[in-house]
Amino acid sequence: MRKLLITASMALLLSACGSGDDDPVSSVDPVVPVDPVSTSVTLDQANSIDINISSVDEENYTISFTLTDADKLAITDASNSFEVMYLGMPKENQSSFSMPWHSATKFSCDAQESDCANPLVEVSPGAYTFTPSEQPVFDKASQNLEISVSVVGALAKSKPEIIVPEMG
Repeated sequence: MRKLLITASMALLLSACGSGDDDPVSSVDPVVPVDPVSTSVTLDQANSIDINISSVDEENYTISFTLTDADKLAITDASNSFEVMYLGMPKENQSSFSMPWHSATKFSCDAQESDCANPLVEVSPGAYTFTPSEQPVFDKASQNLEISVSVVGALAKSKPEIIVPEMG
């Protein structure tokens, strides 16, 4: 009986050695390619849009800002879907019942326009500048300047980012 068991074990071992194919790496799992980590999305891919205005040039009213989504990915390709407004708000109200007057200069562009007169300039992924083609209507003596920037994509629209820049 013992001889029979040894013979059966040897036969099993020998048959297992010859049953594989000629590929010596067949027992290694295949490597699944991994997509590189994305650091940006296009405007039309973004599910949310956050604007961060970093500066306004006092001489030519150029606005510098960044666009990111909720995951803090840079938003690219936003040159032709925006609205920028320069608002001259009164420095002082005459009374609490008076209606404040203001002046406004608006620049906008949407995806349907083939040629925007004032496109946003993407200086690096997600970082933009806007320079108006004409000076905004604004009287430094009697008004404070407020700037509003908003951007629209296929899936999301930003809240208007409104700032009051320091103007000397």
